[in-house]
Amino acid sequence: MAKRYDIVALGECLIDFSQLQPGTMDFRGNPGGAPANVLAAAARLGNKTAFIGKVGQDPFGLFLRDSLKQAGIDTAGLLISPAHNTTLAFVALDGAGERSFRFYRRHTADVELSFEEVPLRLLQEGRIFHFGSVSLTDLPAGDTTLRAVAYAKSHGSVISFDPNYRAFLWDSEERARKAIQSGLALAQLVKLSQEEAALITGEEAPEQAARALLKRYPGVRLLAVTCGEKGAWCFCGGLAAHQPAYAVSCVDTTGAGDAFWGAMLHRLLTADLALPGEQQALDRLTAWCCAAGSLTTTKSGAIPALPTGPQIDQCVAQGATL
Repeated sequence: MAKRYDIVALGECLIDFSQLQPGTMDFRGNPGGAPANVLAAAARLGNKTAFIGKVGQDPFGLFLRDSLKQAGIDTAGLLISPAHNTTLAFVALDGAGERSFRFYRRHTADVELSFEEVPLRLLQEGRIFHFGSVSLTDLPAGDTTLRAVAYAKSHGSVISFDPNYRAFLWDSEERARKAIQSGLALAQLVKLSQEEAALITGEEAPEQAARALLKRYPGVRLLAVTCGEKGAWCFCGGLAAHQPAYAVSCVDTTGAGDAFWGAMLHRLLTADLALPGEQQALDRLTAWCCAAGSLTTTKSGAIPALPTGPQIDQCVAQGATL
């Protein structure tokens, strides 16, 4: 069937309360949640996107619904629950803008999403279906996520996966590892942080971890490993590319990886999901996506900080890296 959306994502949508200054109790609420951030990044670049998830019928949930709409994301799959609260995350910053998280997510709306509540037509209509591992932490959302992935894949969607591992949300590292492995076994396009790649493989070096993952999960066609201020690696069809982070004034790293991956999915969609087959093409792709991630760190929050295509082009053209 014809695909109505470029990307459909399922998962958490929450409020990120970002600390304005390290060591203070001043926080500003921003719309967040990794799957929603990826959609917003792609929508900012011109893609048609749709979100599936659940928020509370409270001021936070209604704010998120409006924020997704303003970001250009179709919210037909967003449920508003009168029985559950919206998830909140508090993001504390150190002097370098690096984050530490605290989630308020016990029995909240996104955790309680059941498969029966998921609009199946949305699962059928995405060229790419994207998900993460936060929705795998608890039931019923964990079962719902994996069933949704299988359903979308059976209807011709390319599967995209970003673990977005948050240790605080898991009762054990081993259970998190197994859940992430279940996602990797289903996906064709994968982004991990360097820490997540090490968690799965035991390899600290991004290159070694990536090669171990690609050997273990042959269905993965393109793999990106983001390394914070050290930039990112991309691996595809035997090729490998590395791009240092761009020299920008970092304020808040929230959403940088999501911006990177939204830019990646955008560029792949622009190429009709054809993967880069030669080194220069992979180098250019990695550089462009790394610029998107770098620029997102220059403002507070994730969705409000996402760059436009011309801004990314300008960052790449200027070429100053760390």
